[in-house]
Amino acid sequence: MSAATRSLASSGRGLARTRPVRIATRASVQPARMFTSTSLQRSTTQSSSETSTSSKGRSTHPNAATQLLLDTIPAIPQYGFTKDAYLSSSTPADRLTRERIAQTLFPGLASTFDARLFAAWNNVCDLAVVHSLSPDSVLESLKSGQPVGGSESKPVRMQSSMSENAERTALAKVAAVIEERLRLSWSVRHHLTHGITALCTHSPTTSYLHSIFPHATVLPNLPNPLPLLDVSSGFVSLVLTQAETGWIDPDTPQWYAVRARLTVAYTAATLHAASSSVLHFQDTQRLFQRVVKGRENGVAATAADVAGRAGEWTRWGGRGWLGVSRSLGL
Repeated sequence: MSAATRSLASSGRGLARTRPVRIATRASVQPARMFTSTSLQRSTTQSSSETSTSSKGRSTHPNAATQLLLDTIPAIPQYGFTKDAYLSSSTPADRLTRERIAQTLFPGLASTFDARLFAAWNNVCDLAVVHSLSPDSVLESLKSGQPVGGSESKPVRMQSSMSENAERTALAKVAAVIEERLRLSWSVRHHLTHGITALCTHSPTTSYLHSIFPHATVLPNLPNPLPLLDVSSGFVSLVLTQAETGWIDPDTPQWYAVRARLTVAYTAATLHAASSSVLHFQDTQRLFQRVVKGRENGVAATAADVAGRAGEWTRWGGRGWLGVSRSLGL
């Protein structure tokens, strides 16, 4: 190889190393401020590489795995976030085939399917509430590859501040939308514990943790609240970008404070709804409102005070979820 050829190859490798860094840096400039219904719908139907697009480009059809999840969602109220919901429509003759299909599309731990089903159900419910549609209507749109809702959510307008009355009115509308979303969670509340646990339980055998311990060391599953917080914060960001609420994001630290408070309130209310000792939706609703309105004490203090009055939270979900509750300040 000549010196010129070696120099060209070396510069090519250097370029390959540097370009991805610049691209990644640009992509991270705008976090959740432009979170829209289209991006949420895209997360439900997976990435473009996993979907099929019509020749006219007007619809994006879900891939096989997403289609299976969407077909399973109507059975969740009866069978929960489990593979039984998918198999409920099978006959004895094709049950084995359907089990193999599920294992092929969702390889790995048994909880993989349950976690994906819980995430898909959340996305469908989020879209239904934001666009004032029924979950069934959203399902039909997603299955056919059609966009959900009539229009795109508003671009985020940056403004130094809102008047106190305007802010109070807008936040009340935002809270009302989130409460409607909590009603959908309440309708399947007996299955929430399993769905949340499947989403937020981290298996040490599938991570680097297993490799740092001696061979054959048995490690417990580890609770990880981040996936649930991610689901909650994504929905809150989506609601705050809807024109109907009248909310305008301020270009101040309050942008983060509002999202933190609403995310904590929504997460706490979801966990509260999953508790077997909670009998009325109004109790979950009041808890949510208490965290949202408790400004004078701060987010963490308000959440801790609310959770301190609900000791039953530490008794459901097993030892793993005791750690999750503590990490959330519950």
